[in-house]
Amino acid sequence: MLADGEGHTLYQYAKDSAEPSKATCAGPCAVTWPPLVSDAPALVAGVDGGLVGQVTRPDGTKQVTVGGRPVYRYAKDTGPGVALGRNVSADWTAVTPAGKQAAAGPATVGTADVDGLGPVLTDSAGRTLYLFTKDGKGSGKSTCDGACAQKWPPLPADGRITVAGGIDAGLVGRVRRPDGTSQVTVGGWPVYTYAQDTAPGEASGHGAGGTWFAVEPNGCKANPAARPEVRQAVATAPTPGGY
Repeated sequence: MLADGEGHTLYQYAKDSAEPSKATCAGPCAVTWPPLVSDAPALVAGVDGGLVGQVTRPDGTKQVTVGGRPVYRYAKDTGPGVALGRNVSADWTAVTPAGKQAAAGPATVGTADVDGLGPVLTDSAGRTLYLFTKDGKGSGKSTCDGACAQKWPPLPADGRITVAGGIDAGLVGRVRRPDGTSQVTVGGWPVYTYAQDTAPGEASGHGAGGTWFAVEPNGCKANPAARPEVRQAVATAPTPGGY
């Protein structure tokens, strides 16, 4: 998906137009969805420069357009690589490098072996998944928001959920977050990645604060006394199908 210079995901608004370019998100809308503005032509990387332009907003500022459509950020995206704004409503969609709407991809729950910890759940990139004991098993809610969600990004569940073989699909569900997006749950626990895990096979968040623990394939927290070693994980690819 397209991002601004700081890595924040960019979105398009269905009520805007491309021919001619027109921005209609202003006032309170523009607080939730800040327009990407630039006084000078935007610098591009990995994108056809011919797709990128500008349009004058109602307040006179210049907003960047891609494929003729104005682009925006989402105020509740907690940092680079986060896309909580995907499908918040049918009117807002992320943008591909070709200037098209990005379809909501499936969330993936897989498994991997971590030295010193054993088999744990992972996302599609092989990153360890964690539970937060303050959420409460089966509570139906996530209590990690704002700065917490920046450090512990929730695993989004706005689309289909793909589950790896060896995991009981009946353990996997979703919960509505305070910002209106959906998050994957396993065994009744909302699950998260950890921003300081930089590669597959890492589980440096296990035991953090006595409240964060890696999740076993059965949906329970991994042994709190275990101390994982850092190594390259061997992940299990999801089988076809979904939840």
